Amino acid sequence: MRRSALHVATASLNAALYAALGALWTLFPITLFGVRFWPQVFVPGAFAVVLGPWVGGIGAAVGIFVADVVYGHHDALLSLFVGVPSNFVAFALMGYLTRKSLTG
Repeated sequence: MRRSALHVATASLNAALYAALGALWTLFPITLFGVRFWPQVFVPGAFAVVLGPWVGGIGAAVGIFVADVVYGHHDALLSLFVGVPSNFVAFALMGYLTRKSLTG
């Protein structure tokens, strides 16, 4: 029971930091040849590596949804179909691969 509460708390912290840093970079965007740099993705990446795939994936999915709806393109349906699944899979996979043994 205690472990799942820790996962929920850290996934929530992950999502909140991802969305908050995204808001900061919306105010001060960094672009290179018209492509936006997203430094806030290091947050769920670090959470995935340190705390595992579930925390990284869920935190990234919730964080990108909040960021898209609040200060992004304001299209919740687009975020649910594109941003949420891709962020969940990418960061859960990152967390899974860092936990996996390199033998074989």
